Amino acid sequence: MPYLRNTTLRALRSTRDCRLSARHLCTPGTHGRTPMEKISVSLRPNQLDRLETRIEETDADSRSAALRQLLDEYEDVTAECEELRTRCERLEREKRLVLEEREEKAELARYAGEQRTRQQRKDEAGLGTRAKWWLFGMSDSEA
Repeated sequence: MPYLRNTTLRALRSTRDCRLSARHLCTPGTHGRTPMEKISVSLRPNQLDRLETRIEETDADSRSAALRQLLDEYEDVTAECEELRTRCERLEREKRLVLEEREEKAELARYAGEQRTRQQRKDEAGLGTRAKWWLFGMSDSEA
């Protein structure tokens, strides 16, 4: 069924595939299955110029088709933006975990270095010093 424009109520009633009110139109190529409501839109001159440019650059055959394309693209971009926002939040959490793990490993490396230094001191200390450390413990200043 061709795209119905400026059709009177009587013509709409007589159409087999499109039994709708006077405010509805049929989508081209869908045989009247998808009703659309007719609305009026006010645009600034620069917006109208951009809309006309879009009609020339795309396969839109009318201002309405161009606006429908824009709305469809907006929905797609909004969904993609939400997916990217979710992915960004997940990556930020992963980054935070990696940084925490790195800090823990650095702390363990410092502790291991301190323990190695302490062990080296024990190995280098004389018998009397090692006996003193064994009885009373090794102070931090001696380590």
